[in-house]
Amino acid sequence: LYTLLTGDEPFEASHVGLVLAKVQNGEFVPPRERNRAVPAALNAICLKAMNLKPNERYPSCAALASDVEHWLADEPVTAY
Repeated sequence: LYTLLTGDEPFEASHVGLVLAKVQNGEFVPPRERNRAVPAALNAICLKAMNLKPNERYPSCAALASDVEHWLADEPVTAY
């Protein structure tokens, strides 16, 4: 989702060890900072999906898909 929204990968570095460190620390530029055209609700969905804390992420792929479907239908999303 991040790549679809921004056109970039969320974690970039010259060495795989540095990439892994960024992943472990959750060091990435939020989608909306990379691309101001990203709607706020989609930004929130993406950030929730990428949260470092498992209990703060979507509990399943179906829950993530449901939020995206709600956004597509112009309905409130749980992440926002």
